[in-house]
Amino acid sequence: MKRTHNIFTLGGVSLSAAVILALGTSFSTIHAQMGGGGGMGDGSNQASMGNGMGAIMLVSGGTAYRTDGARVTMDDAAAIAIRYLSSTSISSLALDEIEEWDFNYYVVVKEAAPSTYKAYQLIIDKWTGSVMPEPGPNMTWNAKYGRMMNNMSDGMGGGMNKRERRMTDPNMTVTVQAATSAANQFLRQRFSRALAVDGTPDVYFGYYNFDVSEAATGAKYGMLSVNGATGQVWYHTWHGAYVQRREM
Repeated sequence: MKRTHNIFTLGGVSLSAAVILALGTSFSTIHAQMGGGGGMGDGSNQASMGNGMGAIMLVSGGTAYRTDGARVTMDDAAAIAIRYLSSTSISSLALDEIEEWDFNYYVVVKEAAPSTYKAYQLIIDKWTGSVMPEPGPNMTWNAKYGRMMNNMSDGMGGGMNKRERRMTDPNMTVTVQAATSAANQFLRQRFSRALAVDGTPDVYFGYYNFDVSEAATGAKYGMLSVNGATGQVWYHTWHGAYVQRREM
């Protein structure tokens, strides 16, 4: 059974899988067009929508993962993530959490103890079960695992080189406090509703990743990243509404 979806919706313009393949445009090329503007507190140059943010929907077409034609469940997503990480044969990595959002499942991969840092982020398609690198900072700002993520998006193999394997500390000049301030300034400037980031971000090799919540209720609303060298903010527009979370 097959079902076709739009892959991206950019400012109201939809591109199908067939169109993108015909253009010869790789996933990494497309993700580079997703936004992330200039300096401190500024990070989205996408088409305006609702609260002033652009919309990018990552949904692929293809054969359904489940034989009953239903969407991928949280249990399915956990099994898919476990199989993927096992296939990389990198023993220093472990699954941290999986979040379900309207458009996809979001997977955090962390470095095993004694490291306290996160490694990279993945997206699982809710129809096909396909695993792909999360676009944006995960591929652009990740100093240790970014090349691995870009190779994955281009369908290439290969793990990490010696320099990347030796990297044990992000060495970011922007502090957590400064990143939090930049993130909240961005939210005040770009959204009409009252939003704020949680105070404790996930720390990756090159950026911080924050949950964004409704200021009044504390309900999870979205997520954004802050560059650890420049303070640039990049809002993640490709998830949709939050559904649930599972620690791994």
